[in-house]
Amino acid sequence: MFRPLFSLVGIPRQERTHATYKTYSFEPLLLHFQVELALNYFVIFPFAFRFLSTYQVQEAVVNQIALKSYMSTLLVLSLLMGILFEIPIVGYFLAKLGLIDAPLLRQYRKHAFVVLCILAAIITPTADVFTLLLVTVPLYLLYEVSIRVVAHTKVRE
Repeated sequence: MFRPLFSLVGIPRQERTHATYKTYSFEPLLLHFQVELALNYFVIFPFAFRFLSTYQVQEAVVNQIALKSYMSTLLVLSLLMGILFEIPIVGYFLAKLGLIDAPLLRQYRKHAFVVLCILAAIITPTADVFTLLLVTVPLYLLYEVSIRVVAHTKVRE
């Protein structure tokens, strides 16, 4: 993982342990974001792009995809999915603050699934169900992971 250890040169010895601890605490965030980027780039975006490139309103209208449109779709989809892939980490911090607990998340599981489906429908630029499911299933699995993370989190007093 990325650890900016070059910045430790100017920090006094007694403060270096705190600086490395803060650096290591961001690794789960980076790992989740990198996994999402790989999933989006290799799985979700090719299906969405294939659907967008074959979608035609009429035979007379030719589909010509510009590089700007391609890149903006890729970047927006990656950024939004990256933010949503942080669900377990957000759940951990909310559980540490005592705002949520595992029984609450289990109670509202069906509601969360509907909200995740709506978010996936907003994120995906296509109208096909397959791409929607490609986004919804990982988000729901992350919701289940966040229930387990919250169940093992001790509330700060």
